[in-house]
Amino acid sequence: LSPQKAMDELLTAFAAAHAAHDTLQIIGDGPERPRLERLVVALGLADRVRIHGTRADHLRIVAAADVLVLASHHEGMPNAALEALAVGTPVLATTDLVTLAHLASSAQPGALRLVERSALADALTDTARLEPRPTMGAGVDSLRPSLLPAEHRVEHVVLRLLELLRGPEVSR
Repeated sequence: LSPQKAMDELLTAFAAAHAAHDTLQIIGDGPERPRLERLVVALGLADRVRIHGTRADHLRIVAAADVLVLASHHEGMPNAALEALAVGTPVLATTDLVTLAHLASSAQPGALRLVERSALADALTDTARLEPRPTMGAGVDSLRPSLLPAEHRVEHVVLRLLELLRGPEVSR
């Protein structure tokens, strides 16, 4: 939770957009946490926002979410986006995350949506209209199909890694 993550902007957008039943789960820790906790109270969101801190089981929370929101001003390739898509959770991010543009263009419709920072509150309102996603099983740990484009799926990445490790074929 650092300034670049723009959690304050996400909280402000959530306050403007949330429906009575919406909740926001923030996973992570850092120097901005005390200020963000005060902002949650100031925005009247104490009953709708939970800041979990760093959690070893963060993927359980992400897998249960309707959407993962990234409001960061800049990042490299956000692993959080890849993890969310891998567990079947759609991602909403700002266009500031230029490294996600290619991924968004190759992902299935609705899997990864990029919006202008100024449209974040409106985009959060739209997440209330998400269709329920199918699961691949029943019970507490129900899985949803991955939303990753084929080139980012485990089997493709492993095959590509094996090709790279073998190196170019040498003629004898």
